[in-house]
Amino acid sequence: MRKSRFTDSQILAFLKQNEEGAKVPDLCREHGFSNAQFYKWRSKFGGMDASMMKRMKELEEEKARLDKERQHLLNTLEALREQGEDDEELAKTLEQLDEAIKQNDYRTANIRAGYVYVISNRGAFGDGVVKIGLTRRLEPLDRVNELGGASVPFRFDVHALYFSEDAVTLENELHKQFADRAVNQANSRKEFFFATPVEVKEALMSRVGALLEFTEGAEATEYLQSVKYWPAHRQMN
Repeated sequence: MRKSRFTDSQILAFLKQNEEGAKVPDLCREHGFSNAQFYKWRSKFGGMDASMMKRMKELEEEKARLDKERQHLLNTLEALREQGEDDEELAKTLEQLDEAIKQNDYRTANIRAGYVYVISNRGAFGDGVVKIGLTRRLEPLDRVNELGGASVPFRFDVHALYFSEDAVTLENELHKQFADRAVNQANSRKEFFFATPVEVKEALMSRVGALLEFTEGAEATEYLQSVKYWPAHRQMN
């Protein structure tokens, strides 16, 4: 596989500049790559962060390694059969390689798939703040429960868990829509926004259509059970 003369971080920076309004011909002229190359990057890596891009490249490298090993085995088996011989162990190894290639192809094809979640934590952040994120866990609630661990005093309320074949793009579009309301304006990777669940629901529906399930309210059970025991000056109406 030919190595790009641009680093992953540079490619992501080019894509981000385009998202922010930079024109493709200007980027091409300034940095010395073609229109075709840019659109190939955008098709492949658009909406990804550095960790996901790294994972994509790891899968590609693994595919190249497996294909090379498979071809070597095929050549060896073919040479043996031309001599009227066979090797059951090699044949079994070939079957295992074919299964590994199949699994690798599946992971590559589904690298953009996942669950976009919308959650809030009234006790930790107050009303009108949501987190919009993405998880590829088979059990997406595991990720939500993890976020509600030791780093925050209360568990998160879940407003939506939406599965998408291209969750990367969907999450990125939602982040862009609410970017001017990001809680942390210095670090765009912090996915908290000053928005109500209803506002996010409307934004989500405008992209995916009807939602089977979306909870607009927040139970905030642990917070409500706790706040009555707080010092009077700490209690919020």
